[in-house]
Amino acid sequence: MNSPTSDQRTEIDAHILAGEILKAIGCIRTAYEVGLRDAADLNRARYNQLRTERPEDFQCDDKTYWSGYSECAFDAMARNL
Repeated sequence: MNSPTSDQRTEIDAHILAGEILKAIGCIRTAYEVGLRDAADLNRARYNQLRTERPEDFQCDDKTYWSGYSECAFDAMARNL
């Protein structure tokens, strides 16, 4: 697993804070050179860290943020279903 550059971290955080979950996961895949499942896990971990450290930067609550997002689809894609 690679370590992202400062610019990549900034881009990932911007997508997470904007609620752009799929864009964040895509950036994480590129930055860390990981698969979909690992990228989704890293996204969730970074989201939780940002939610703790910078709650004022989020424009909605946790439930609203994740509404409409299903990790099940990512599991299927990772297995090429």
